[in-house]
Order: sequence, then structure tokens, then C-alpha cells
Amino acid sequence: MARKLWSIFIILIATTVAEELKHTVHNINWSAGANAREKARDIRVGDTLIFRYKAGEHNLIEVDKDSYDKCIVPPSAKIFTTGEDALFVHTPGPKYFICGFPQHCKDRDMKLQIEVRDQSDPKLQIDDPNHRKLESTPGPTQPELIVFVVGDDKGWNENVDFEAWAKGKEFYMGDFLAFNYTVGKHNVLGVDEAAFNECTIPEDQNEALSSGKDQVRLLSMGNLGFISGIGKDCENGMKLLINVKCPHTRPKPPALQGGRKLVPSI
Repeated sequence: MARKLWSIFIILIATTVAEELKHTVHNINWSAGANAREKARDIRVGDTLIFRYKAGEHNLIEVDKDSYDKCIVPPSAKIFTTGEDALFVHTPGPKYFICGFPQHCKDRDMKLQIEVRDQSDPKLQIDDPNHRKLESTPGPTQPELIVFVVGDDKGWNENVDFEAWAKGKEFYMGDFLAFNYTVGKHNVLGVDEAAFNECTIPEDQNEALSSGKDQVRLLSMGNLGFISGIGKDCENGMKLLINVKCPHTRPKPPALQGGRKLVPSI
């Protein structure tokens, strides 16, 4: 459960804010014939894919090549069901997605194979004029985004009262959390509220951020938990629980408020 929530609720980024703001949001029409219609995209590391569909009629599953070819849902697969599933792509190479509803993948071609390219790769020439038109259409104006430096100048470290740090702050979808710490000493793991309360470390720590300057973008509303999974860090207080609000309810912020840094809309 913690792993699924981590994937659905937040975007994991181990890069600088400036690099993150270069990313492109790709809106995927997740319906029959998706592969033929959506595969002609220039997708780069740092981009976000948003799979849009009517919740309850489809779902979204990221799979490996074999499961993709055979339209098989692996037992341990991540299943997304919101109807607006946002996935951040942080590594180059092929990615595979299918719909897990009976026969949707096999009979309706509800599957998608994409190739994620590095930001430094040459621009991909796309011959589909409909795709070019779609990608060039301006999106809605977004409010200012805010980068919250967790722990302020004390960083993501021991002997910091993160509950007190979060008190009085308002977090909205699209904002960023910046975790600064010494590489190898701590890390950052996303967990659900139950795992947060019990300091339960996810079995797969490959999902931990460990760069020492980790950026986490918030892409869903509700309670989000973060812990350090090294040693007794969590038991010693290296844990943070925040509530993320709808961005449309955000009041217009001043240029600088309570140590929060404003960054441009993306």
C-alpha cells in the first residue's frame, strides 16, 4: 500500500528545481487504440505523463516488456485508478503500460509503449500533425508554485522538530519539498499514514531518494508521509506528515512568505 501511494500521490525528483521546471506534461487519452494514437511523443527524463480516463471504466498498470506483449497483469503490479494518473519519468529507456480490465489490453489495444529520452538528446521529429497541434496548445494558467525547504537551514537531519516545522504551512498540489542532507547519512521514503505512525520501512528501498538534494513534487491531495529509512532515523524523529490541498483554493501569495520560495508556474 505504501508503495502504491508513493507512486500515485507524489512525483519523485532527484535534481535541482531549475532542471525540474523544464519538464513537459503529456496528457494521454487512455482509451481504446491508445498505442497507435499516443506513441508518437517526444518524452524526456523529467516529463510527466497524465493518463486521463473515466475512473471505474479503466485502470493503468506499469508493466515489463513480457507482460506488455502478453497483456498480463503481474501479481505485484502498481495499479492506478484515479482517472487522472500522473506519473513522473525519471529514467531513460522503454516504459510499458496496459489497462488491467478484462480484454481491454488485448482486444481494445489499451496499451502503450514509450521511449523516454535524455534531456540532452536531439529534438525528436514527429510526423503526426495532430500530435504537434495537441502539444502546442497552451494549457490553463497555473498558480505560483512554492518550494518548501524541509527543516529550513537545519535540513533533513536529526534533532529537528518536523511537526513544528510543518505547523502553519499550507501545502498545495504542484508545490515542491526540498530535502537537503548528507549523502549516505539519511534518505527519503514516501509512506502512507499508518507506516508513518509505526515507522514501517517499505520492503523495496530502491524507491528511496538518496541524492542529498532531493526534490519531491506534490501531485495529489490528502495526507502524505515521509521518513528516513536508514537505521533508527524515523524512530529518532526523522519523519514528516503533511496535508496537501487543492491548488484552486490557494490565495494569491506574496513574493516571499515564511521562508517559502516562489518558483514560476510550469
